[in-house]
Amino acid sequence: MEGPPAPAEEPEASSRLFLRLLKRFRRRRRVRRLYWREPPRDVAFGSRDAFWSHLTGRNEGEIRWLLGFSEQFTAPELIGIGYALVPIEQGRAEWRPLILLDADLLGVPPQASVLQGLDPAEVPLPGGVVANLPDAHFVPTRRPEPLSGPTPGDLVAPEESWRISSVGVRAVRELSAGEWQPGFLTTGHGFPGGIGVSVASVPRGRVKRVLSRLLGGQRRIGEVSLHRSPLLPGAKSDPKEYDYAFVDLDLVNEGEWPPGPFRYPTGLSSYNFDQSREATVLGGMSGRFEQATVIGALMGYERWKDCWLLAPASSFAPGDSGSVVTLNETGEKLGLVVGRTVWDETPHQFFVQSLERVMAEGLGDQGVRLEWR
Repeated sequence: MEGPPAPAEEPEASSRLFLRLLKRFRRRRRVRRLYWREPPRDVAFGSRDAFWSHLTGRNEGEIRWLLGFSEQFTAPELIGIGYALVPIEQGRAEWRPLILLDADLLGVPPQASVLQGLDPAEVPLPGGVVANLPDAHFVPTRRPEPLSGPTPGDLVAPEESWRISSVGVRAVRELSAGEWQPGFLTTGHGFPGGIGVSVASVPRGRVKRVLSRLLGGQRRIGEVSLHRSPLLPGAKSDPKEYDYAFVDLDLVNEGEWPPGPFRYPTGLSSYNFDQSREATVLGGMSGRFEQATVIGALMGYERWKDCWLLAPASSFAPGDSGSVVTLNETGEKLGLVVGRTVWDETPHQFFVQSLERVMAEGLGDQGVRLEWR
């Protein structure tokens, strides 16, 4: 007599077990490349004119004039050009032109707030600037300093340098149809050697950092493949630049890199600044800081293009360059920290390279997609 048939559930149970084991294997499998059947979703970008017009709602003629002025200014007193987010009635805010001036050259105290400015009649700039911007804020401040200094820092660094940066945003770049290189985005000025620089992981803790450097304990994790950076310290006549480095990772756990989160930034549709917005900084050196506030946006800022201006900066330190900044309300990524202003040994403001603009002005055309949320 034949025995009872095998339970019908066993093949299904075996299949489920096989799938679980396969998923576990894929999560742990170390790979150099990712192969995705469905590519990340793309979003179209506009020009710089469109970006600034959409953001501020200001007159297009004024936008074009300020953009041109921000590329060409050489006056030694002039540090930055853009817009300040100014509170108005009932908790609302609006964008007004912002001109940042060198407090040391003017012989006046620097101001921490973009609302505390100089009388336009006292501003040593060509008369056309004041006449073309009747509601502008002229604010004295100190010159910015980058936050990837030649000191032991945190997270990542060129293998042959003490210049430290923070990992900013996970990203991928397309190599061919369906083949993607995993990596991350950080600031370019932390890797002055540019493309081809070998990147090492740097441990937390000052003693550990120094020992790992002196004893050769740094671990290579990848290599810079895309790079742009302003000349630092540079001269007033040097062109302004974007500031980023894409680092190809040598190996990643395949299962930790699904295609869904990677895309172009979603544009400015949800960047609603009719009131002040708070943001969070995930600092590689200084840790998480959730009380930052967007106070302005700068077309040109000393050596940089298209940066957000935020405050306060009291918790930041060299090594925080590259740290990602997100809007608290939506979770969207504004950009990467590139520097700060300091006076009386106290940091006051920090500036953040716009991720949307670096994507629109180069990275997007090179097949890069960011982990956006």
